[in-house]
Amino acid sequence: GARQPPLLVELVQTVEVPIGAGFGSSSASALSAVMAVAAALELRLSKEEVATFAHQADIVRHTGLGTVSSTYNHSGAGVIVRPGGPGVAKLMSVKVPTGLRVVTACLSRKAKANLLSSTRMHGKVNRLGQAALEQASDLRLESLLAAGHTFAEGLGLMTHAVEHLVAVSL
Repeated sequence: GARQPPLLVELVQTVEVPIGAGFGSSSASALSAVMAVAAALELRLSKEEVATFAHQADIVRHTGLGTVSSTYNHSGAGVIVRPGGPGVAKLMSVKVPTGLRVVTACLSRKAKANLLSSTRMHGKVNRLGQAALEQASDLRLESLLAAGHTFAEGLGLMTHAVEHLVAVSL
């Protein structure tokens, strides 16, 4: 049969949580976009295939930090100990106390495309990420929070306003 021309699909999403604020909204958006397109085109993709396409889109577009696997696996709070797409990434769950309430604030967004396209920054992210993994290796929530704070500080993401909020919360 004749080869079909590529299909151009335009998808418009409304996202209610801040994108670029560390909430995993990029991975959730990528997953929901692939699911919507697959459903509209009546493609019968497995859950892992959907997640793989979403992971690839997140990486190619520099919109996320490779968190599609944790979103896809519904791991909640945790640590990505080996990066990669579904079936490759290794995740370790962190026990979250029952009844824990989390309050968040988004004071500004950070463009990950700029952060991830720089070779120097990419190396810094990897070094700080490795140190954070070591700091949170006991898989306690307190260790994970401390590691995240150190990681954000090392990347220069901790503004005075954010530091103030952290200090007030402790």
